[in-house]
Amino acid sequence: MAEVPGGVNPYAPPSNLGDDAGRSAAGRGLPWLIATLVVVVVCALGAAVLSVPHVAGPYAPAAGRVVFLALNTIFGTLLGFGLTAAVKAALRRDWRLFMPGHWRALETLTVLIGIMASLPWRGQPGFTIGISAFFMEQLASETARNIAGVALYATVAFLTRERIWWKVYAWVWLVSYLASLLQIPIALYNARADVWLLYLIVGALPWISALGACVGTLFVVMGVVGDIRDKVPRDVGHYAGLILPIVTYVMIVIASVML
Repeated sequence: MAEVPGGVNPYAPPSNLGDDAGRSAAGRGLPWLIATLVVVVVCALGAAVLSVPHVAGPYAPAAGRVVFLALNTIFGTLLGFGLTAAVKAALRRDWRLFMPGHWRALETLTVLIGIMASLPWRGQPGFTIGISAFFMEQLASETARNIAGVALYATVAFLTRERIWWKVYAWVWLVSYLASLLQIPIALYNARADVWLLYLIVGALPWISALGACVGTLFVVMGVVGDIRDKVPRDVGHYAGLILPIVTYVMIVIASVML
C-alpha cells in the first residue's frame, strides 16, 4: 500500500481519528493544569504563611486566628486561579478562556496592589502634605486598588466575549471602580477649601463598592442561571472564583457574630 503523506491512515475509522484529536488536546492542556495547580498551591501557602505573624499573638482568640488564617488562604487560592487564567488567555490570545469566575478571582490582585501601594505610609508618624500618614495610607491603598480594578474590568469589558449578563456585570464593576477612582482627585481638589469634604468623600468609597457588589451579585445570579440552562462549559477556576468569595463573606459574618 502506498504511504500516505503526513502519515494519516485514510481508512482509519472516524472514532479513532477523534480519539487522537482528543488525546492531543488533552496533552496540550496538561501543562496548564499542572501550572495552575502549582501556582494556586504556592499562592495559598504563601498567603497562609504571611498571615501567621498576625495570628501568633497571645491575646488573639482561637476562633479569630482560624478565621483569619482561612480567609488569607482563600485569598491566595483565588489569586492563583485568577493569575493563571489571565496569563493563559493572554498568551493564547483567546479571551474566551478568561471566564467570569476568573475575573472575580483576579480581583484579589487589586487588593494586593492596594496593600503594596500603602506600605510607604504604614506606621509612619507625623503628617504628609497636611494629612495624617494613616489617612495617606488609606488614600494610597484605595487609589491603587481602584486603578487596578478599572484596568481589570476595562480589559474584561472590551476584550472578552461573554453572554449578556456577564458583560453587564463587568460594566457595573468598571463603572463602580471608575466612580471610586474619580472621587479621590475631586475630594483632594476640594480639600483646599474644606478638608472635611475630603474625609466625607473618601469615607463614602466603601459604600460605592458595596452598591456595586449588590448590583453585580444580581447579574452573577442571572449569568449562572443562563450558563446552567444553556450548558455552557466552565472550568474549576471559574467556579472557584464564584463560590470562594461567597464562602469568605459567610465566614466573616459568622466570625463577627461569634467573636
